[in-house]
Amino acid sequence: PLSLSIFHLLPTPLSPSISVLSPYPSSLSSPPHSLSRSLSRYFHSSSEPLNCDGEFWDLRDSVVQCELLVLRQLNFHVSFQHPHKYLLHYLLSVKSLVNRHAWSRTPVAETTWALLRDCYHGTMCVRHAPQHIAIATLYLALLSYGVEVPVGEREWWQVLCEDITKEHIDAIISDLLHLYDMEAKCCPSSIPLSFHGLAVLIG
Repeated sequence: PLSLSIFHLLPTPLSPSISVLSPYPSSLSSPPHSLSRSLSRYFHSSSEPLNCDGEFWDLRDSVVQCELLVLRQLNFHVSFQHPHKYLLHYLLSVKSLVNRHAWSRTPVAETTWALLRDCYHGTMCVRHAPQHIAIATLYLALLSYGVEVPVGEREWWQVLCEDITKEHIDAIISDLLHLYDMEAKCCPSSIPLSFHGLAVLIG
């Protein structure tokens, strides 16, 4: 979906190159010629299908060259670890620690997932460790609803993630709130529904 959404915004053949690269980590990538035909038919449904002539093969070669350019810009790092699996584990762990009535009365889990989705609007997911993002979104949700986690020798977030610090949490929350602030300035008269977490907190 991401590659399709940006296809018409980027100059050809860079956009199909990104479309080729986007599924690489899942081993579901399509050959450049198949992708060129599919995207051409999708965005130009009223036009004739691409023919296998010289122009087609020139376009295919351009896609391959742009693909290599994008790979070099990414330093060939095309795999990405998402924070979702960490958040699921953290939610289950924290749920077992807090008062069950307080947990059932507040949408902590729903808000945390929504905040996590909002992190993908910016660059947080590539600038911070996935474990840290999961902890920070859960921390913000608990703080927003006033749900307290029992404190032992260490804070709950230190127990779940040994290498995280309060500075890490504050930095991620600051980045997230900055996104919300930017959205509010762009749309001051409406609730910024493009951000799921903020919509949940406001609603």
